[in-house]
Amino acid sequence: MQSFHPQVSFGSVRAQFQTVLGFFSVRFYRPTLQLFQSCFAALVLIVGDQVSYSFNYLDAVGLLAKPFMKNGGQLIGRWPTEGYEFDESEALDGDEFLGLGVDNDNEEELTEERITGWVEVIKDKFK
Repeated sequence: MQSFHPQVSFGSVRAQFQTVLGFFSVRFYRPTLQLFQSCFAALVLIVGDQVSYSFNYLDAVGLLAKPFMKNGGQLIGRWPTEGYEFDESEALDGDEFLGLGVDNDNEEELTEERITGWVEVIKDKFK
């Protein structure tokens, strides 16, 4: 079986990722959002490499989250971009990411602190 790594490379979506997005959109995403637009929520935590992929850091988040929100989904867990070093990202909305990005390749020492801070931000949303 072929493995699937949903990464975006060099500014374009890999063919495998496009296939999964298409399947997800047709089979699950659209019908679910049509039924549950007012109560459907999501949060995103993603691992990325902001040095090697600085021109498309966390793009997969934006490719999933933006259509989700456009169709009425509520996104929980935005995270500030302060402290990250990257050039471009589809995961941006103003000065925030559409989820938490961690970079264990270059900033492993910040991962626990970022996750702990993010959990503090989102935990009240689940009471």
